[in-house]
Amino acid sequence: MADAALGIIVLGARLSLEGVIRLGASTILLVTALVSLTLIGGVGLGRALGLSGRLPLLIAVGTAICGNTAIIAPAPVVDADEREVSFAVATITLVGLAAVLVYPVLGVALELTDAGYGMWAGTAIGDTSQAWRPASATPRVPVRSPPSSS
Repeated sequence: MADAALGIIVLGARLSLEGVIRLGASTILLVTALVSLTLIGGVGLGRALGLSGRLPLLIAVGTAICGNTAIIAPAPVVDADEREVSFAVATITLVGLAAVLVYPVLGVALELTDAGYGMWAGTAIGDTSQAWRPASATPRVPVRSPPSSS
């Protein structure tokens, strides 16, 4: 499990301070507020729905942070059992799949601007590995390929 934690730290270190500053204060505040509200609301909703143990916390963390990686990393710290972790991972994966299929359609139907759609999809999709697909599936929000070296 220490290898997984180290991997998350290295992955997070790739996000430079300059890149964060470039986002601007309003975006940083928006993301901070959404993460906080998702954590608090997710745990509260999970408890209201009768979920027990660490499951509401794991699902809330997976939704608020970056999906399955955020579920697996704190699991040993909060003493979550295998069943709780597996259920949380399955939940985030299924919700992410639904987002991959539905968000591009909703983005166009709601006539969101490119920036608005990007902020909405980027902050709402719970798993980092699934966040790229809605952008590439929507003509309004193109995914740029890296420049060729030729």
